[in-house]
Amino acid sequence: MKNFNVFQNLFILKISRKKDIVLKEGEYCSFEGFVLNGCFKVYFLNEDGSEQTLYFAIAGWWITDLDSLINNVPSTLNIEALEDSEVLMISKKKKKIFIRPCQKLKSFSE
Repeated sequence: MKNFNVFQNLFILKISRKKDIVLKEGEYCSFEGFVLNGCFKVYFLNEDGSEQTLYFAIAGWWITDLDSLINNVPSTLNIEALEDSEVLMISKKKKKIFIRPCQKLKSFSE
């Protein structure tokens, strides 16, 4: 149970209201979010300024811009809440804390 508490404490509960922008194009993405409830639209803007939706994230889905998160580059995506929503957010730094023990397990099993 101790390990679960450590894991649980890596996440922050974020409540988003309808139309809240969680990530805006040009910002640096620093999180991964697991949708507990609600719905998000992940999209980018075409050259003509029109929206191109990539996907809708509902309960059980993850939201992030992996390219921005991993490569530390400005995001090309926008993430918007389509309804009041709850998301468990984990930062890149805290995720490394979680992954480190998992990498040890992987090397042990090889």
